[in-house]
Amino acid sequence: MFRYKCNFLPDDTTQGFATTGLLKDYEDGTLRNFQLPFPDTGETLASFAAYVANIQPTAPVGSARSST
Repeated sequence: MFRYKCNFLPDDTTQGFATTGLLKDYEDGTLRNFQLPFPDTGETLASFAAYVANIQPTAPVGSARSST
């Protein structure tokens, strides 16, 4: 299982419950293509297809919301 921590913006169309988005993909069990850039000088990019298997948003006081 691959885990990725990111900022969570539920109002953003790429993350929310709209017609597209990670939460919508999670609910529908959609197989989606993803790209993960690595911070190297060669600009390595990993491309893969995956399901969103779990979303655990957090909202600590005084900090940005995140999700893993």
